[in-house]
Amino acid sequence: EKFGTVSIPYTRNNDDITIHHAWTLQMNEDKINLDDSSITKDLVPPEAVEAGMFVDARLQQFTMPEMSERCVIDYEYSSRARDHLLRGDFWNQIYFQAEVPIKNYRLIVKIPSKKRLHYAIHGPNIEPSIVETKHSRTYTFESADIPALYKEPLMPAIKDVAYSISLSSLDSWDRLIKWYLTLIREQDQATPEIEEKTKMLVSGAFTQEEKIKRLYQFVAANIRYVAIELGIWAIKPHTASRILEEGYGDCKDKSTLLRTMLAVAGIKSYPVLISAGESRRIVREIPSLSYFNHMILAVEEDGNGDLIWLDPTAETCAYGDLPSGDQDRWTLVLGLSANNSSQDRESYRFLKSPAATADRNLKRIKTEIRVAGDLSIKVSQEITLTGDFNTRVRNRLKHSDHQVFLREFINFNDRAELIRFDTSNLSEVSPQFKIWLEWNCADYVFAIGRQFVLNFPFVDLPYAELVGNDQRVNPVLLGEAATFEEDISLSLAHQFQIESFPDDLQIRNQIGALNVSVSKQRRSASIKRTIQFDNSMIPANQFSKMIAILKAASGKENTRALLSKNMGK
Repeated sequence: EKFGTVSIPYTRNNDDITIHHAWTLQMNEDKINLDDSSITKDLVPPEAVEAGMFVDARLQQFTMPEMSERCVIDYEYSSRARDHLLRGDFWNQIYFQAEVPIKNYRLIVKIPSKKRLHYAIHGPNIEPSIVETKHSRTYTFESADIPALYKEPLMPAIKDVAYSISLSSLDSWDRLIKWYLTLIREQDQATPEIEEKTKMLVSGAFTQEEKIKRLYQFVAANIRYVAIELGIWAIKPHTASRILEEGYGDCKDKSTLLRTMLAVAGIKSYPVLISAGESRRIVREIPSLSYFNHMILAVEEDGNGDLIWLDPTAETCAYGDLPSGDQDRWTLVLGLSANNSSQDRESYRFLKSPAATADRNLKRIKTEIRVAGDLSIKVSQEITLTGDFNTRVRNRLKHSDHQVFLREFINFNDRAELIRFDTSNLSEVSPQFKIWLEWNCADYVFAIGRQFVLNFPFVDLPYAELVGNDQRVNPVLLGEAATFEEDISLSLAHQFQIESFPDDLQIRNQIGALNVSVSKQRRSASIKRTIQFDNSMIPANQFSKMIAILKAASGKENTRALLSKNMGK
């Protein structure tokens, strides 16, 4: 059923879907046709439901009938759009690779004879056949024996690795950008209310950076994110005045309000189209809005031409940071002139959004452990978070119980008794966030023969789901470069002494590093472990180097101490 469930996307009140046939060919050559009554229509896509979005996107869905091992399923449908956002033109991005092999694939695109189809193919070398008549031109793309996608943990988004065809009737970006900028410019007019609110917020701010920071934090924290993407509003923002008055909006709305308020403060900014959350492929030769699912803002720094990148939908993201789902993406910056752009063309630039270095995404845990004579431990911890760790933890704590958070975030022991839980101010989104914990756990240390085992209360090994695999087909998408630091100090009751403790360890290779430094006395010790990954994506051919770091960090000899009792105690 997993492989035989077919979902056909369409836009409500605009696309007409016709299912021409759907049948299952069984091993005995019986052909079982789909019963039309089993087709479910008008389904809202699950990702839109999960995100709480109001959208015109819909699905028709059905399950192929009477499937069995080694059967063949075959279906054909057509989609007819009554209209398109840009009248007289269209664009689309179609994916034709799945988790199962596909024997034959055919895509037919029929357009008026006065139009030309511009296309790019990622995957097999396909050249379409073209049939022309007086009134139409038909392009047929065909491919056979398409291999199955190989699914792996932490692989890039399916839309970044699957075979795809990018289509557009536009021969350049200029007309598309001109039309889209017109939609945006209609919505960014400053009203007296916006001017008054802006002046109040920047009052007393003496630098441009402080003004940008205050306006960003206001829109991010005080304008609720609500996605209402119906009709033209799927790509067109509402007016800035309406967004301020109603106090909510989607990514386009929040970016438009912030851009309008910045303009009142005399600060230039640019809308940025981006594919957030996925490293989705952008084919710059094929003009299309299909590549983008999000809008953020790029702000001019004072006088030096550099850009400050802001996502006003990220209410827990500190000024100066960018959510990991926005980082290192090809973006389309609207209104920003290229050095060689002429005055009679709409200005835009494709730019890569910045990616934070490993030291900007830090999770540091300082832990003090006191082992008592009854085998219990008392633990105090200070957790410091910056960058994306800061953003995500603030968001989790704002929307979940802290006990649930502890069990998921730091692998809090089920038998532990929590004594203290404090955090930095959640409402003040600063570049650093701290958590303070104190907890006790009875019988934490356990005996094996004449030795006693103390497992260090490390946070779960990062990317532990990858350990156990030695081969990799797809790149590993970590999301961000990151540094994990754990600094543990240990003191023992007089009954115990340290018999075995981890040794110093250093690994450095092309993708990152592991560093373990140790200091040991008879009844006290300290261990500092640092794991660092320098890039957000690890190529498949360097996977073994990542595994070398993870395996060394997770070995028993590096994650526990062996104790013994003093003679006569």
